[in-house]
Amino acid sequence: MSMFFSDSKGHAFLTYIIKCFQEFFDNKTDMGRTHIQKIPYMLKAVGIPINFSYQLHFYGPYSENLAFAIDDLLADDIIIDSSNNPRCSNFKLSKESETLLSKYDGDIEPYKERINNIFKIFNSFTTFSTNDLEAITTLYYAYLEQIAANKVPNKNELIESFIKIKKNKFSNDFISNMIDKLVEIEFFSIST
Repeated sequence: MSMFFSDSKGHAFLTYIIKCFQEFFDNKTDMGRTHIQKIPYMLKAVGIPINFSYQLHFYGPYSENLAFAIDDLLADDIIIDSSNNPRCSNFKLSKESETLLSKYDGDIEPYKERINNIFKIFNSFTTFSTNDLEAITTLYYAYLEQIAANKVPNKNELIESFIKIKKNKFSNDFISNMIDKLVEIEFFSIST
């Protein structure tokens, strides 16, 4: 098998993320474009070397480079989109994925346990919907803005920053509960 477009460590990390998603969610949830955008962002946030840059987008942080990398993986048949709906995606590994994963196993191996533990946390959410992902990644983005201003936010400040970005898309109770979950799993910490 020849990899023309996707022969890189970044492509291998994305492939491993899709593999973990399939293993932990066992076809209970489709891995669409929102999942494949947001999960690497969260993994990068906790120190996994995901080398894609992100900008704030309507649905939270978005990486154009990552979108291109997914297209590369599809073009090389490393992953497939098994959705029958042109408006949605459902990414899965193809049998060719093992070639890429084997080639970059040395780069991924030091992070596998951490990535798997994070997927266990994701799996513990009652739902792991695209709305949850949008909220989590936007909360983290708002948190980073506060940290960049040399301030560890308290819960109310983080809610206020989040609302400036998302307006009234999510209820205050939903935001508050999501912050509690993220603090509990040590995704970030807030001041009291």
